[in-house]
Amino acid sequence: MGKLVILVLAAALVWSGYWFWGARTTERAITEQLNTMRAAGWQIDVRSRATRGFPNRFDTTFDEVQVTTPGGLTLVAPFFQLLALSYRPNQVIAALPPQIGLESVLGTAIITNDKARASMTVQPSPRLPLDHSSLVVDGLAVESAGRTLRIGQLRFATRLPEGAPDPSHQNIGLAVENVVLPDTLMEQLGAAGLGAIEALRLDATIELDAPLDRSALETPPAPQRIELHDLSLDWGDVTVEADGAVDVNAANQPEGELLLTVNDWRDALRVAVALGLVPEAQRSAVQQGLTLLSGLSGSGELSLPLVFDAGRMSLGPIPLGPAPVITFGG
Repeated sequence: MGKLVILVLAAALVWSGYWFWGARTTERAITEQLNTMRAAGWQIDVRSRATRGFPNRFDTTFDEVQVTTPGGLTLVAPFFQLLALSYRPNQVIAALPPQIGLESVLGTAIITNDKARASMTVQPSPRLPLDHSSLVVDGLAVESAGRTLRIGQLRFATRLPEGAPDPSHQNIGLAVENVVLPDTLMEQLGAAGLGAIEALRLDATIELDAPLDRSALETPPAPQRIELHDLSLDWGDVTVEADGAVDVNAANQPEGELLLTVNDWRDALRVAVALGLVPEAQRSAVQQGLTLLSGLSGSGELSLPLVFDAGRMSLGPIPLGPAPVITFGG
């Protein structure tokens, strides 16, 4: 019995030593990462920071956080937590506050949620390459200039695709449910017989010019190719789907083609008119053009290539204007 007691005490002493060493290592790693980000142009202000959780966790809490990205986007939060099991430090859970302030050149917004949780697992190597991650937010609301966008649930996840050579390849998934647009838009949509957006889904594989690892916060990697396996929108009687692949050129604009399918283009046109995307005065001309494109078959389904070429984009023969810029920079 005496030997057993000594063994237990020795094990407890060793584990305690490991925990305090791990806590100091965690604090040192966070300090180094924050200093590196500040040198890269991030402005990070934290009133206080502490790592607790003895004996089985490394829980780091940041109080009164204000972060400004190199691109000028500022986030303000009352707290932020990084939680990890002491025996599995490469798996981190982030505890997000119920309210975050957001400031940009477009204005100020308040982001609230009923519940938000995120997690990230990195590979156990010095550069901490991303293996997989997830974010789930319930009851999300974004309020700006007296207008509020509400989302019932948002789910986002990344993982290494099967057979990926390194973490520069990532499979990303997004699911958004029950999107309620601001009141002014909802009034217009109500007149068109539409309510909340039931679902928006995305499944894609993205190839970056550098792996997603600890250096990504200093120099965000640039996308080189996007394979869109599924992009779908369910909104009332309207369903829109897209798939295909595009490369991203030196100007961060897509080059390639996606196939866009609308189950009922007449309802889709009605939505576009209700939102002001298509002027009422042009409705008849657009409807005639879409009727011709649908093959005069009488079918409500319409499939057209969404083409990105030389910095421009077009839907079938219809020019849409400049192609979007795709970047991860803050």
